[in-house]
Amino acid sequence: MRAEYSDVTTNLVVTEELNTRQYLRLFPSFHFAYELKKNSFLQLSYSRRISRPRYWWLTPFFTFRDSRNYETGNPNINPEYAGSYEFGHLKYWKKGSILSSLYYRHTIDVMERILLTDSAGITWRIPVNLGDRNSFGIEISGSYELFKWWSVNGSFNFFRSISEGEYLGVIYTNDAYAWTSKLTHKFNISRKLALQTSVNYESGTTTYQGSAKGQFVWDASASWDILKGNGTISFNGRDLLNSRKRRSIVESQYFYSESFFQWRSRQLTLNFVYRINQKKGKNDRPDFGDEGGM
Repeated sequence: MRAEYSDVTTNLVVTEELNTRQYLRLFPSFHFAYELKKNSFLQLSYSRRISRPRYWWLTPFFTFRDSRNYETGNPNINPEYAGSYEFGHLKYWKKGSILSSLYYRHTIDVMERILLTDSAGITWRIPVNLGDRNSFGIEISGSYELFKWWSVNGSFNFFRSISEGEYLGVIYTNDAYAWTSKLTHKFNISRKLALQTSVNYESGTTTYQGSAKGQFVWDASASWDILKGNGTISFNGRDLLNSRKRRSIVESQYFYSESFFQWRSRQLTLNFVYRINQKKGKNDRPDFGDEGGM
């Protein structure tokens, strides 16, 4: 059981608009595992989670992309809470493992940015709490050592998400199917040279007001130990195909909008690390990190 207390205050100095949000919440969790036979387990778990609004979602002033498209925050938005239930099976082998699981998540006060239009034809994008969401799906992840110098790990997640909410008298609904996958290869060419490549794919899906396109991302990296193992040169290539882009369509009876957003274009970095009285650790290995998301 975890308890959290939050105290959030926003203040727009020009108009002296002050907004205070205080809340205390409990977050229980439960995990159970049963060994069927050697290296084979059943798992059952429950946890309650919180997702807080991004700080720029709370700002009460507005910005604009152009003369007809504005964005504004919402200091009255509340965090969303999710109850997550999961049942899975874990199997180990000498060279690998696989975890398959079924899950269900019920989310209340879903946070979502919606697009509104006024009588002058100006569109406003604003974050609001839009009601409830029920999501259920199947997830499979595993790893396997093909050779001593080559290992693979990957995951696949397919889910359905049913959402319904209301804002300013308008009902918003969405029944979406989507899937994501990731595959990573690691090559230990020698004691000094290591390579890694990773591909990610997120399928397209529907949204409350339209649809989002799918995206494919390819990352790669290499590290080479030098100076008797005290130094490491690493090269990282993120989004080599320059394809990590969010593309979406929003439409209603009053407007139609297509948008395109890219977190960061293709990035190549070269690093050098020299260790003094310290051995090489896991943190010195290439790491793609994580950018963006669904």
